[in-house]
Amino acid sequence: MSILGLSSNSGDGESGSLFIKFLASSNSWEHDNAEFEMKGVKIVFDMDSVKTGWMNFVEKGSPPDKVWAEKAGAKLPSPGEGYKLAFSIELTLNDERRIWESNGTGAVMGLDAIYDEMAQTREGDKLPLCRYTKSEAVKIGKGSTRIPQFEIVEWVERPIALSSVDDAQSAAAEW
Repeated sequence: MSILGLSSNSGDGESGSLFIKFLASSNSWEHDNAEFEMKGVKIVFDMDSVKTGWMNFVEKGSPPDKVWAEKAGAKLPSPGEGYKLAFSIELTLNDERRIWESNGTGAVMGLDAIYDEMAQTREGDKLPLCRYTKSEAVKIGKGSTRIPQFEIVEWVERPIALSSVDDAQSAAAEW
């Protein structure tokens, strides 16, 4: 059963992508090409799963090409034209496992801000239960974007949906 009304490919017979997107242009969240409301959703970020590197959307509708650093935050040279700084993080939305990956400037800035706070205030091995509060419109260079903002509500034990995840399952997740 899907709490958000979204399908998952968690092995329960349902199909669909694990990936969510923040769309700065429309100030919305999306899963399987359908918008959903993020406010009121219980978000647990698996800060131990964070990957940083580069991503390039070569063809519209195709999965992006991704190059991840061996360790989150490690500097990698750009693999080439069209690649932008990117991240990947596993999380749960109302106890449903999801993956948020992006190379969007606003999304990168939003995750970077909450990650810094998570790292500074972490309680042992617990993970942060967060809530999405809003997105802030900002001008960057000649353009503009929106930065999603989150706040930590409390620290919780690792949810079951994130406990049984391994790197092979994450790598096999399809866009």
